[in-house]
Parts: sequence; structure tokens; C-alpha cells
Amino acid sequence: MDEEYRKIKKVNQSSLKKILTSPQAYIKARDRIEPDITPEHFVFGRLVDDMLLSPKTIMDKYYVMREDNVSDTVKSIVRYVYDYVKSEEILPFIDIKLNTVILDACKTYDYQPRWKDDTKISKIQVLGEAYFNILSVTKGMTIIQEDEYNKAVICVTAMKNDRYIKKYFVKSDTIESIDRFIVQFKIGELECKGELDKVHIDHGEKTIQPIDFKYTGKSVLGFNYDFWKYRYDFQGAFYTIGLLKNSKIRALLLDGYELLPFQYIVVEKDMNNLPMIFQFTDEVLNIGKFGGTLENGRKLMGVKQAIEKYNYHTVVSNWDYPMEYEESNGIVELKM
Repeated sequence: MDEEYRKIKKVNQSSLKKILTSPQAYIKARDRIEPDITPEHFVFGRLVDDMLLSPKTIMDKYYVMREDNVSDTVKSIVRYVYDYVKSEEILPFIDIKLNTVILDACKTYDYQPRWKDDTKISKIQVLGEAYFNILSVTKGMTIIQEDEYNKAVICVTAMKNDRYIKKYFVKSDTIESIDRFIVQFKIGELECKGELDKVHIDHGEKTIQPIDFKYTGKSVLGFNYDFWKYRYDFQGAFYTIGLLKNSKIRALLLDGYELLPFQYIVVEKDMNNLPMIFQFTDEVLNIGKFGGTLENGRKLMGVKQAIEKYNYHTVVSNWDYPMEYEESNGIVELKM
């Protein structure tokens, strides 16, 4: 994610989508501060994104660590201690002043609760000192295991050489491929922002192809399930609305260019299958925009309903209960 994009104080699709769950879910997403410990799959996806879209930043943003046989629990404890040290005086990991912090971390992560305190402290110091030192010299960098880094390289290579996907990475005089394309727009009175992974403009064919990359630890063949589970239809619809309101894209459309259906390019972390392209249909786009019912009977709300909920809670200045509950005077009628 681009630093310029992070600084824009407007609503993104990820937080707006949460209002479909509850107003409080939206508030939590809107006010979320990115944690120091990011889930592994998000780190991997961010690494592959940077390799694809910002390769020159890799050496500044990531530290590749060789296999160390240190458990995730021990690493979490060491990070806990390191975060404490960052806010206090700089101390070596094996320092009596940190013993209490180590024990607090062990309690937080339920590390060997039956061991004596001295035993826990000694074990963590032995296992975690090298990792602590790495954290100290790589301030601000993301630490990633060597095997994870190698998998990311394979994923990037696979996409850039894939029979159907490599065209999006080929340079030519008629191709304008914009990575991390930022859109800022309004839906009604709501100020919105979005960052598309790639907007591929073919000036020869006069087409505009919006693209987002997704990474999965499961089979790429099951993406259709994840698509609806994580409401990527909402994301694609939100970005499409933003593109149609963008001055550069609007100028191209007026000049006869065609905005092609939104595409997700999906790659498996373990590469048991080659990466694949998944493309929106008009029906999928409309569900993302306006809501609708899937073939299995599941009813979904879209960007339109999310905006309605946002506007309602903004006007009444009450984010405690869902809009429907407020409008029914605090009663939910049970149905068969």
C-alpha cells in the first residue's frame, strides 16, 4: 500500500464494507491502527504486491531471515519485549531489568505456565536473543522467513510468465500500465478513496483494464467461494465507481475508450496450480453496487446500502445499533 494513499483521510472500501455488519464494526475499522504483528498471510500478500508493483523498495522494506527454528510463540514474546524497549531506554535482551517484561509476555502468550519464572526467563533469553538483535537492527523493516521470500519470488515469476497474464507486464509504446492507481471521489456527500493494484490502459485497442491481485494459501480453483465470503464484489464495485469518477479515466471514456470488466488475478502461495484470472460479469458488478440474491439464496447488500447506512448514522449521530433496529424502535420481530 502506497504511503501517499495511507495519508488520505477518506473512507476506503474495507471500512465502509464493515457497516454492513454493524455500525460499531465500521467505527472499529475506521479507527483501526495497524498492529505491529501482522498476520502472516497479509505480510506475504504485501511482499508479493511490492515485488510486482514497487520492486525498488524491497531492500528497504524487508529483511529476509534464514531458518532459525524459533517458534512463533517465542517470536511473539520477543516482539512484546522489543516493543517495551522501544518506548524505554535501549537495553540488551539479556538484562535483569527486562525479566519482569519477559514474564509478562510469557503470561500473555501462555508460554509454559507450569515452569518456574527463572526457567522461563532463561529459556526465552537463549531462544530469543538473536531474534531480538535482528529486530533492533532492522527498525521499521518487515522480517520475513527465507522460505516465504522464495515462495513470493516464485509467485511473481509465475504471473509475469503466465500465458494469459504476462501481457499486463509487457511494456510497449501503446501500453500505459499504472501501478497502485489512487482514486479519490464522492458518493453523495461521503468522501471516498481507493487504491487499485493496476490499471492497464491499451491506447492501441482503446481499452482500460482495472486489476487487483489476490494471494491464497488454498487452491486457486476455490476462489469463487472466497470471492463471496470476503465480499470482493463490493470491493470491485467500489473501485469501479471510483474509476468512473476519476478525471483521467473520464477523459479517456469521452475519447472512445472502453472500461473493461474488473479482474482479479489470483495466485496460490504454494503454486500447486498456475495463477488464474477471474472477471466480473454485469450481474456480479450489480450485486456489489446495489445488493442482490445469490443462486444459493444468500441475500447481500452492496455499496448503495452501505452508503444509506452511513448517511443514516451520520445524520442521527448514533452508532450504537444497526439502522434497521433503530427504525423498528428497538424490537426485532422473529420470523419463520
